[in-house]
Amino acid sequence: MARFHKCLEVSPSSSIEKNAHRRERYLKHLLYELLLSRIYEKRIEVYGEVPGGCFWIDAQRQNARFEVIFDQLTRIALEEYTVADIGCGYGAMVDYILEKQEISPHSYTGYDISKKLVGICKKKFQRLGANFIVGDSPEVLTDFAVMSGTYNLAVTRNVHQWEAYVLRCLSKIWKQTQKAMVFNLQSSALPEAYISKDKIYYAAVDSLLHKMEHMIASPILVTERSLPRDVTIVIERT
Repeated sequence: MARFHKCLEVSPSSSIEKNAHRRERYLKHLLYELLLSRIYEKRIEVYGEVPGGCFWIDAQRQNARFEVIFDQLTRIALEEYTVADIGCGYGAMVDYILEKQEISPHSYTGYDISKKLVGICKKKFQRLGANFIVGDSPEVLTDFAVMSGTYNLAVTRNVHQWEAYVLRCLSKIWKQTQKAMVFNLQSSALPEAYISKDKIYYAAVDSLLHKMEHMIASPILVTERSLPRDVTIVIERT
């Protein structure tokens, strides 16, 4: 007996709508990064190459976040490793690595969406063997991708759109990460995520972790007493 299978056809209108949504997301992504680049470049012009130039409160808190990140890297890495610093700013993480001589990645590459900030980093550190590239994700495979404060400053009041942007960035970075992705965020004291008056993004951590698990992989949450509003998220390859 012959069997007939019903073919499901995708309507042209449905395909057009999907393409339109993709294009809208892509254009919004470009817009956010253009706005962020302009904000940080203006900030550096005013404050200079200091923590305040990248919206950090002070060097102590900045370095405390770096310490949490590198504690995770040394826990996971059993040998020499490569690291991509996404949102490297004026190169504060390189200063931290140079100061802490026990931390010695095999290679370091800093990425930033601002050409001006990448230029500053190249002038300061390229002679030491560090690489710097304009971009929002690694160009080549890296053992670790780290982001410290990269997604704290929002350029929209719409928290859902900002979280969608953050998750897209993380998914893109994850594709180029071989061992683990480690990054920090500000955590909300409220049940829901929000963006403050000064445009700082505060994540509803449980909800965000659930989304990450669905989109990327199972995350691990790390907290530090000296940084009560901070959470560090680790996503490891299994």
